[in-house]
Amino acid sequence: MILIILTIIIAAIFAGITDGEQWREKWSGRVQSQAVEKTINSIWHNTQFMERCFILLTGMIIAFETGLNWLLIDRVALAAIIFFIVNDGVQNLLKGQSFFHVSTTTTALTEPFAAWYYKIPVLIIILVSNFIF
Repeated sequence: MILIILTIIIAAIFAGITDGEQWREKWSGRVQSQAVEKTINSIWHNTQFMERCFILLTGMIIAFETGLNWLLIDRVALAAIIFFIVNDGVQNLLKGQSFFHVSTTTTALTEPFAAWYYKIPVLIIILVSNFIF
């Protein structure tokens, strides 16, 4: 139970930092240099990634602590990859880009993994593992 509380608190901290940095980035262009804006952009992309990792970790810890089997963990991983693909794709479409667009200007460490040739194989592997377990 302590691990569940700890991971959700860490996820919430990352979420708060992410939201705060996104807000700061939105307003930084008006008062700060582009270098500062780029740094802020990097911070919120990376904290958003960590936030989502800790949410996923929380689900897995719940599965282990409640004595449930690997199938639940597989389902949580499936939900996470579907969320990542759809969330990223919708954001790209709203910006007028293709669903699997990969930014060439972002400072996010995870951006290279936004390419379809990373997302689709991971989705297929997790889907297959859901049918095996």
